[in-house]
Amino acid sequence: MRKRFLCALCAMIAMLPGCAAAESFASTTVLEIERALYSLGYHSEKFDGLLDDETCGALRSFQTANGLAVTGEPDAETVQLLNAGTGVTCHEYLVAMKEEYAGLPILQSGSAGEAVGRLQRSLKALGYFSGECDGVFGDATLAAVTRFQMANGLNETGAADRATQLRLNEGEPLAWQAFLEASVAAFGESGTQVRLLQRKLKALGYFDGACSGSYGELTQQAVFRFQGENGLEKSGVADLSTCAALYSGRAVPLRDPGTLRMGDDGDAVSKLQSDLAACGYFDRNVTGVFGATTETAVRLFRLANGLPVGGEADAQLLARLESGSAAALTEEMHEQLRLQMDGAGEEERTAIAATALQLRGRSFEADDEDLYRGFAFVQYVCLAANVPVTEPEELLKRIADPVERYDEPEAGDILMFVGSDSVLLAVSSGNGSAVYATAQSGYVLESDLRSLNTGELYRWSMETLP
Repeated sequence: MRKRFLCALCAMIAMLPGCAAAESFASTTVLEIERALYSLGYHSEKFDGLLDDETCGALRSFQTANGLAVTGEPDAETVQLLNAGTGVTCHEYLVAMKEEYAGLPILQSGSAGEAVGRLQRSLKALGYFSGECDGVFGDATLAAVTRFQMANGLNETGAADRATQLRLNEGEPLAWQAFLEASVAAFGESGTQVRLLQRKLKALGYFDGACSGSYGELTQQAVFRFQGENGLEKSGVADLSTCAALYSGRAVPLRDPGTLRMGDDGDAVSKLQSDLAACGYFDRNVTGVFGATTETAVRLFRLANGLPVGGEADAQLLARLESGSAAALTEEMHEQLRLQMDGAGEEERTAIAATALQLRGRSFEADDEDLYRGFAFVQYVCLAANVPVTEPEELLKRIADPVERYDEPEAGDILMFVGSDSVLLAVSSGNGSAVYATAQSGYVLESDLRSLNTGELYRWSMETLP
């Protein structure tokens, strides 16, 4: 029954222009696709008859393993192979990949060496990387890997895992220019490229409709707004320049007028810093540059004043500062925030780990070198997880558990390395490594604990009260 059904489905899809009508399939049709993918190990046992993220992801995995065009759509060639029952199973693919790439390391932010150099050269040949192939996995390499993964239907992790390296080195990976040309779309069109366009616009805050794959008025308006915010010609057409900006990894998200955020500069930022300083939340020099320390102050101000969490200075925050009724960072407020720190647990620790890992390899301006190296970074990631660290002394009180084995710290634990004449604060990666940033490095780095520990090592696991 399933084979007859899929044969009919394959014939139906062959009559369609590309994948334009993929989301118009009846739920029973998608249900059969899900079951076929499940039988090969690509889909979970939860079938819902929807061409949702899970099903599209399973299709991409199936297509990658079987050397098909990675569209994430039930196109004719994909369904024909599903129907034949001769496709490579997920298990077979993983075994083959493991044997073929068993010796390859996972390359990620902070990695360095010839393997990274080869990765950069391969990405450069395909147009994803334009920097110097220096063998250092930094921000530019992270962005290039993420773009490659997006264009080639892989999970956008930013780490060059074995699946990414396999796709990069085997078969015919999609070049950046070819991806952009295939992504161009205009009003009235439909298909895979439109759905991807809608999803990206939605993630950046420009589109709030259903990602249907049909380019209607809502999509046109979203493209128009995106072009305006990103300095492009306002045409409402997702042309080459628009797609290049949208998928670059550097696209500007939609913001309300007057909102200030990371990367902004000027008089408005100077005034924000001065106002935050007057309330006790910002104790650095007023520079007019919205960097990590300014975002830390904004997050702390939001927590103390009961505003929605976030790192932007929006109209609500600016109005509170102007009102004269903002809660200052008094000793009483310090005490309230200390109690909130004491209440941190597993959820906050997980969020801290996720934030720290996402920042690996990125630049970070740390200006905390007087006493406690790494404090600015640890404070930043803690506040991003709503753990209101206000000063290093309060944090150090909680980092009291001695670490005897390097495999003890869990991901998200706050670590303190105590040497003969210095202290370094960091975040555990949970794999015998730590993520940290200092003024000396200028970047967020990940290193093995053995290489960092020159003295005693302590941790705060957010399960032990001070």
